[in-house]
Amino acid sequence: MCNDYGLVSFGDAAPPHGDKPHRYIFRIHARKAEGLPRDGNATNAVARFMTHLNEIDSATYTGMYELK
Repeated sequence: MCNDYGLVSFGDAAPPHGDKPHRYIFRIHARKAEGLPRDGNATNAVARFMTHLNEIDSATYTGMYELK
């Protein structure tokens, strides 16, 4: 399944050099299903829908990152 970059991998943090720190929010999900149906061509929106459909609970972590 592709991410917002159109890739099947992590797109990496990419703030411009010298810009103020950028905020990155990560969410972890507890699911009622052991796994989700996966299609290699599924979009990020479909994956998120399936995740939320099977979600018991979730938590977020916010991190700051900058390139100097």
